[in-house]
Amino acid sequence: CIPADWLGFTVKRVWRGATYLITVKNPNNVQKGVKSITLNNDTAITGAIPPQAAGSVNLVEVIMG
Repeated sequence: CIPADWLGFTVKRVWRGATYLITVKNPNNVQKGVKSITLNNDTAITGAIPPQAAGSVNLVEVIMG
């Protein structure tokens, strides 16, 4: 959950040796809910993001809705 007036945020997370650059976008000014998640600009994710290779840098985009 985030405040409805937030347009989004970014965070960098290192987990199991992989780096995740996460961008959350909130185009409809909602407080909770996920419309879509993409991994590395082309893989739609349903559920948890699978672990990526150690040393890799991964782009995660979350659209709230």
